[in-house]
Amino acid sequence: MSDRISKANMLLLILVCFAQFLEVMNSSTVTVAIPSIQSALHMDANNLQWIVTSYVLTFACFLLIGGRASDLIGRKRVLTLGLAIFAAASLAGGFAMNPVWLIASRAIQGIGAALSIPAAMSLISTSIPEGAQRNKAFAIFGA
Repeated sequence: MSDRISKANMLLLILVCFAQFLEVMNSSTVTVAIPSIQSALHMDANNLQWIVTSYVLTFACFLLIGGRASDLIGRKRVLTLGLAIFAAASLAGGFAMNPVWLIASRAIQGIGAALSIPAAMSLISTSIPEGAQRNKAFAIFGA
């Protein structure tokens, strides 16, 4: 048995890693942009925390639901749905004209991420053969 990941599985791994990268990068970008967001939307310091908290809270609340939905509906469907929700909410957040709009879009992004991350991990564990290949795939995904 070869330790090399097949081309089809490598393509799948690249896709799910890209999805994971977008979701992690989004959180970092928003954290760095908080001072700009504060001045652009005229937010007071007390409400700034909700920009990050709304995402993290909905992500945590819907994570188990995302995993269960992957089992019931299908991993690829849930991954696609989660990425679509995440992308639409990102676009909406980019056009936010007030703090409520931005916070709501961040909460919806959290739901999209909570759907796509467990689906991505599940796709890796069910598509890549057990052993060195799967270990390597999870190492790449985690990195």
